Amino acid sequence: MIQIDDAGWGCLVGGVLLGIYSKETGEYAYREIPINIFHHGNFTAKAYLKIAYQLTPDLLDALKVPPDEPTTGPLQEKIKATFLKKLNQIGITGLTTKPSPRSKGFCSGTG
Repeated sequence: MIQIDDAGWGCLVGGVLLGIYSKETGEYAYREIPINIFHHGNFTAKAYLKIAYQLTPDLLDALKVPPDEPTTGPLQEKIKATFLKKLNQIGITGLTTKPSPRSKGFCSGTG
C-alpha cells in the first residue's frame, strides 16, 4: 500500500514537499515545489498545482509503484519531519511538528 502526503502549504517558507511511502518496503521519497512557484503571478496562476501534478508520477516512479497499487494516507509525520529538516538547513529553527492551539497547523514555534 502506498501513502502520499504533503507538508509546507500552511507556511510557504522554503517551498512545499510532496512525499510517498511504501508501507510494505519502507521506501520513502519526496520532491519539492520550490518557493518561487508561489511568488507573484505564479501564485495567482496556481502554477504550484501544475508542478504538483508533474511531480506525482516522478514520485510513483521513484518507488516503482505499479499502476494498480492502491494509495492511501496519512504519511504526515514523516513528511513534516523532512520539511522541518529542510527549514533547519536554510536557517529556520525553533519549529515543531506539534500544532499550536492558535494556528492548528504545525508550522509554529516551540515556545
